[in-house]
Amino acid sequence: MLKMISGLMAIILRRLAASVAPGIAKTPVSELRRSIVSKLESNMKTQRETFKKGDRVTSGWIKCSDRLPLRGEVVATKIDDADGCRNEGTLKRGSGRLWFLSDNSMYVYYTPTHWRPLPTSV
Repeated sequence: MLKMISGLMAIILRRLAASVAPGIAKTPVSELRRSIVSKLESNMKTQRETFKKGDRVTSGWIKCSDRLPLRGEVVATKIDDADGCRNEGTLKRGSGRLWFLSDNSMYVYYTPTHWRPLPTSV
């Protein structure tokens, strides 16, 4: 999946570069791809390290109002609002506004405000 994303980003980058900075457009796609993949891997590593440290800062967290995980995806979730941070856990996104325990045993009565991907095993 990372290769597909990096390939698409290289095409988009090349097209943007051609219209904004013609000199960049001459950069080989392989170099652009390497650069993009390197930045993506660095960002993923930072997110994994942040998650492992148990950092409660919003670093790495995605607001549910901005974007939701895919239906059926198991992610780390929390509620972080005026009352503070609570209900941190691992949930599976259902359809609409429904969230389930990761084993699908039951739905939860609340809607998380933030989520982030679970770290991949290294």
